[in-house]
Amino acid sequence: MCSSREYRIITFFMKRIIIYLFFLLSIVEPMFSQILHDKLILSTDIKKNELSSSFNKLLNTSNYIGKLLYGFNSNKFNFSINENFKSTVIQSQTNNIKDEQFLFLSALYKYLPKLNFGLALNNSLYSGDKRLAINRAAYFNSIVFLKYIPFRKIELTPFAGPSTNEQVGTKDKGFIYGIEGKINRLSLNNIHITSSAKFQNEDISPRKNLVRFFDLQLYSKTNNVYNNLVKFNFSQLKKDFYLEADSLIVSEFNVNNNIQSRNETIYIIEDKLTVPRTTSPFDFNFSGIVSNRKIDRDIRYKSLNNLTTSSFDTRIEELKLKLQTQTNYYSDFINGNIKISYAQREENHIAKPLTGANQIIFEKKKTIEGQKSNRSQIISISTSGIISISANNKILFNLFQRKFSYDTPSEKNFDDRDELLSIARLRFKHTFNSLFSMFVNLGASVNHIVYIFAERSANNNKNRSIKFSGGGTFRGKNFTTNNIAEVSANYTTYDFEDKIPTQKSFAFRQVAFKDSSTIRLKSNLYFNTYGYVKLSEQGNFNWKNFSGKPLRFLQEIYLEPKFTVSVRGLIFGIGLRYFSLSTFGYTRQNQKVLQSNYTSIGPLAELKYILLNSLNINMHGYYEFISPENNIHVQRANLYLAVNWNF
Repeated sequence: MCSSREYRIITFFMKRIIIYLFFLLSIVEPMFSQILHDKLILSTDIKKNELSSSFNKLLNTSNYIGKLLYGFNSNKFNFSINENFKSTVIQSQTNNIKDEQFLFLSALYKYLPKLNFGLALNNSLYSGDKRLAINRAAYFNSIVFLKYIPFRKIELTPFAGPSTNEQVGTKDKGFIYGIEGKINRLSLNNIHITSSAKFQNEDISPRKNLVRFFDLQLYSKTNNVYNNLVKFNFSQLKKDFYLEADSLIVSEFNVNNNIQSRNETIYIIEDKLTVPRTTSPFDFNFSGIVSNRKIDRDIRYKSLNNLTTSSFDTRIEELKLKLQTQTNYYSDFINGNIKISYAQREENHIAKPLTGANQIIFEKKKTIEGQKSNRSQIISISTSGIISISANNKILFNLFQRKFSYDTPSEKNFDDRDELLSIARLRFKHTFNSLFSMFVNLGASVNHIVYIFAERSANNNKNRSIKFSGGGTFRGKNFTTNNIAEVSANYTTYDFEDKIPTQKSFAFRQVAFKDSSTIRLKSNLYFNTYGYVKLSEQGNFNWKNFSGKPLRFLQEIYLEPKFTVSVRGLIFGIGLRYFSLSTFGYTRQNQKVLQSNYTSIGPLAELKYILLNSLNINMHGYYEFISPENNIHVQRANLYLAVNWNF
């Protein structure tokens, strides 16, 4: 039976689910968490109606997630609702509860073909059970909007309404207003134009929030061969947040809270050129993207009588460039591609001066911010493909090479480094007949990290890994099985291990066997098994002599046999779950000694129901009796339940 604590948790969630479902039906007080303000929020088009709920209890954490997406469209009226709710309970000495909720609701009346009127509600709520003001935040606005269509495929939507925002126990009221615009694939001289824009101000004095968003896409096709897509994006998002004010700020400026502003501005330009395959077996595409981002963090109230490094405003300036080209080749014998990319990123952290501030403190702040500045470059080349030796024999290959460089301009930052990564994979698949197929897989990688300065060079290391696996699949009328055997090894060696006694190279090796089988006992009765055995060894390693000293051995066993019955889309299963993890140490004579043992065993049950891709119910639960090393027996229930209805 469940423990009293688990019973209280499950009862607690069942009550919350009932309350939540009643909330969905009534929608008396809409609440919701956070919306992406850089996107258009007044769109009333919902292509799929969906109602879903899921509950997951694993170990000491329980989660409930609910979602409702509904849209109604008629000749004169549009209605849409998007609601999300998430609740998390973490069991400890005291239960930790956190709720998040988001709701967007809009209604549109089609007064004229080119003129529509509407109403939209936005509401969000975040709350936790800790007795801190910051653990509760709420946001609500209700707006009226006018959708005007002056020309075909062009929309303009001005909007305005009251807004309420609560942070750290302070509720501010004001107005939100702005305009949205949209162009839906407008064709001009063989150029297709798609664009969207948004201008929004939220005045909830003493705080002010704003949104500026503009997106433009130009698509053209030259001579019905060359495809070119050009994108331009601009966004600006400014948010004001309350901060706890110290006594000097309160007395000097006569305020209860300080205010921090975060202003993020982004410019992005992207171009993608595609040359499709016609008479040639090749196709080609090239893309380039440049982005510039600035983030300003400003504190409104500052006292010159108590300045610290945190009193100064800061700015982050980021510039990114990425170029990529890819060529694909198609034939009856081989299909493959080659991809080359180059990326560069520069990030500068800047401290802003403050009039009348102590110059010594400001210089210290400049040094702290300067240490965060960095530049990086990534160059990579890869190739992959499939070689069809015959209809029943195929070889899949993948090669990847990347060089990463990271530089810091500050003389006090010694994190500069270069990384070189090489990956190779080869897979051979043979199909004997319609019932049986097998594969052999070989993969290897090498990653070398080199720190430029001596202060960090002790961490220079090379990681080598190799994996070899093989398996097969048999699919008969009454018996299906899939088996895999795998051997893997991972070696991490330090470049200066001989000079630094504290640095020890190490190795990790593992052998694994996995099996998944199904026996059909009757027309609708099946016996399924899934299980694996993993044997792992960890220890010190000497790459030059290719020898090591084992320090730890792990034995992991998992087994899940069950019977399942399938009747008209309903699948019910019942079985047993067994999990065991044993840890061994080694004596000086390299003899294994048991250090710890964790065993979990108990019944399991599952239920699945699918109705015409519209209703999907998935339930999986198991009860475990846990026997750890100290013989303190524990019982725990675990449950996952999800219901999804597309209507």
